[in-house]
Amino acid sequence: MPMSRPTRFTLCLLAGAALWWLAGGFLLLLTPLPAHTDQLGWSPLYWLWLAPLCVIGGLRLRGGPQRMTAA
Repeated sequence: MPMSRPTRFTLCLLAGAALWWLAGGFLLLLTPLPAHTDQLGWSPLYWLWLAPLCVIGGLRLRGGPQRMTAA
């Protein structure tokens, strides 16, 4: 059975956010990039680690993963 368009979009968005989160974690943990700087504040931590978690959390609250498994 083919996937519906909203389900495919949700799956792609979830995959993109997960890759973004993993890459941001890699940059924060294994490189000298600090999570907080005087010039940028907490911006590196937010954009590399917390923003993708907000996307994943929003999909979870919206009911995306449950809808995908129910179909």
